[in-house]
Order: sequence, then C-alpha cells, then structure tokens
Amino acid sequence: MSKTLEVYVSLGSPFAYLATTQLPGLIERTKCNIVYQVIDMYKVFELSGNPGSKDVPAKRKYIVKDIFDWCKYYNVPFNIPSRLFINNGAAAAAAIAVEKSGKLPEFIVRGFRAYMVEDLDIQDPQVLGKLAAEIGADGEAVAAAVTDPAVLQEVENRNQAAIERGVFGVPTFFIGDDMYWGNDRLILVEKALLS
Repeated sequence: MSKTLEVYVSLGSPFAYLATTQLPGLIERTKCNIVYQVIDMYKVFELSGNPGSKDVPAKRKYIVKDIFDWCKYYNVPFNIPSRLFINNGAAAAAAIAVEKSGKLPEFIVRGFRAYMVEDLDIQDPQVLGKLAAEIGADGEAVAAAVTDPAVLQEVENRNQAAIERGVFGVPTFFIGDDMYWGNDRLILVEKALLS
C-alpha cells in the first residue's frame, strides 16, 4: 500500500524549490502519494519564533552558498531572484485557488520555476494568474483570489494549522505524524517511505 507524504512548501523558498525538483524521482522509487500544503513561510517564521536568515548576516551568506551547492549536486537551474524576502501570501492564495482545479502540483512546479529561474514577480496577481493559465487552471480566478479576503483568511488558517502541527520552516515533510524538515532530509524521508 502506498504511503502518503505531506509536503509543506512556500513558493519563495529556495530549499523548498530544491526539494520539489527531487520529488518525481522519490515518487517513482517509493510509489508514495504526495499531498502539498502551500503556506506563507515568513508568516510561519513569525508565528513560530523562527528568525529565518534575513536578519542573521552570517547565516544568510552561508545559505546562498548552500543553495548553489545543492543546485550543483541536483543539477538544477537557479538564479538569485531580484526580489528577495517576498510576500509569500499572494502565491499561497493563488495555490489555494489552483488547488480547486486539481492542478496544484503543476502550479507549484511552474511557480518555483517562475521565481527561482525566470525571476518573475510571484507577488503580482497578474503574474500568478498567467502562470495558472499556463498549466490549464483559470488564470482570472487565480488572479482574483490573491486579494480575496476569504482566500487570504484561508492562507492564515493554513499557516496556523502548520504551526500547530510543528512546522517552523519549509520544506517540511510528514509521513503520518513523523516530521522531517529541510531539503537535506529527503534521504531520511525516502528511507521512511520504503520501510
């Protein structure tokens, strides 16, 4: 029987991007089912007391090196976005709207590529709508969702639910209640999925 892997991501996170580039292979090897949870990582940082890297210069410098090391190891493209520390709430709202169409995995892949490779502004409702349309979702509905109070409240609800579950950063993975945090934990995730 296939196990389910819940994957918490935020489209502004380079490490979540890196992890998602490896999920197709993980799915193939483990036959797991993936359930994505898209959250606003900066709001989760704030609510969980995690300072992240933006206010710790030495950590920020190391993280840039670490991102490029992982990109080289995985052989995936990456360009430092011109807009750093973006509002991830807009992309999370767009993801909620896309989720209804059943195309969330495709949107996540497209959103990460747009931000991490193409340097598109994934805070912009029109950009998010265009990305959604490219993968076959309703681009106009997605663009409208980014400013819809009910959808934005759902983003907040999901952020809070993530905190209550123990999430303090992304990517975070759950197999049942067993939690793993970080792109570099994928080897442990795979072992757990195969056990």
